[in-house]
Amino acid sequence: VKISEIAATGGCSPVARAIAYYEAGKVDGLFTIKQTEARRTRMLFTRHPVLKQDFVFFGLRGAGPDYVDDLSALAGKTVGVVTGLTYGERFAQAVGSGTLRLDDAPTLAQSIRKLQAGRVDLVISSRAVGQQAVRDLGLETRIEVRGAPVETSYSYLALQLGVHEELARRFDQALDEMQRDGTLHRIGRAHGL
Repeated sequence: VKISEIAATGGCSPVARAIAYYEAGKVDGLFTIKQTEARRTRMLFTRHPVLKQDFVFFGLRGAGPDYVDDLSALAGKTVGVVTGLTYGERFAQAVGSGTLRLDDAPTLAQSIRKLQAGRVDLVISSRAVGQQAVRDLGLETRIEVRGAPVETSYSYLALQLGVHEELARRFDQALDEMQRDGTLHRIGRAHGL
C-alpha cells in the first residue's frame, strides 16, 4: 500500500459527519481519529499512530490566565469545542465535574470566531490544527496559545472492522518500513513535528 494513495483518495468532513458516514458504511475509514474504548468496539485501528497531538487552549492575546497544569484554575470558564471531538481524559473529567463549561460548534473556525467575539473564554484544539485555523482566519495578532498542553494524544487511521484487516496490516508494514529507513523522521522534521 502506498501512503499517498490513502491520502489522495480521502475527503475532509466535520468529525461528527465523518463518523456518521463511517457508521453508515459510506466511507472505508477515517483519517485521523483518536482511539476510545467505545470506538475500539466498532472501528479497526492501525497499530501505528498517524499523528501525535498536543491539545492546548487558545485565547485572546494577553487576556485571562494561562493554563499551567491545573484545570481547576480555569473553573467557570466556557471552552469552545468541536462537536464530536475528544480532548483527553483530564479535559473530560474537568467538564464532567462541572469545572469547565462547553460550547459546541461544528467546526474549529466557528469556535475561534466565538472566541474572537467574546462568546467563549477559550478554545481547545490540537496545537498544529489550531494554529493553522488561526492563520487561516487572519487572527494571529489577536489569538494565541494560552499555556502548556492539557494533554498529548495520538490519532490513528480507523478502517471498517471486518472489512479492511488486510489494508490495516499493509498500512502498518509501510509505516514500519518508513520508520526503519528514516522517512517518518524526515517528514516530521520537514513539517516541524
